[in-house]
Amino acid sequence: MAELVEAPSIDNLPFEVALIVRMPHIGHIVDGLKTWEMRSRSSKSGFAIGLIASKSGTIVGEAYFEKVLDPLTDEEYDSHFEKHRVPNSSNEMKEKYKYPWVLKNVKKYKNPIPYTHPSGAVIWVKMRDSIFGK
Repeated sequence: MAELVEAPSIDNLPFEVALIVRMPHIGHIVDGLKTWEMRSRSSKSGFAIGLIASKSGTIVGEAYFEKVLDPLTDEEYDSHFEKHRVPNSSNEMKEKYKYPWVLKNVKKYKNPIPYTHPSGAVIWVKMRDSIFGK
């Protein structure tokens, strides 16, 4: 189980960017059920991030984006289900989303932080570009 915490003040966020994650994957992350977010490409890592539930207009938690692992083989994908929680991974899914983004120190907010989603943001939302307090 991820740590359940009070959300920080919008004036004192411990991260500069937030990762957009679809359901049910965001729920699995903030509930401590998965530690890998599978993505189609590599990324810079080694910093704190916010966690956004896609299409919710809220930041639901935070984590440390530790690293990106090398692309997984089919066998590795299957053997690491408990880390990524992608059910019945098809070959198409395995080919497209093959980079594990490793998340650590996940915290779930008791009360998610509302924000206005900036136009064009698909993977990351820069906090300085967001308007808070819907």
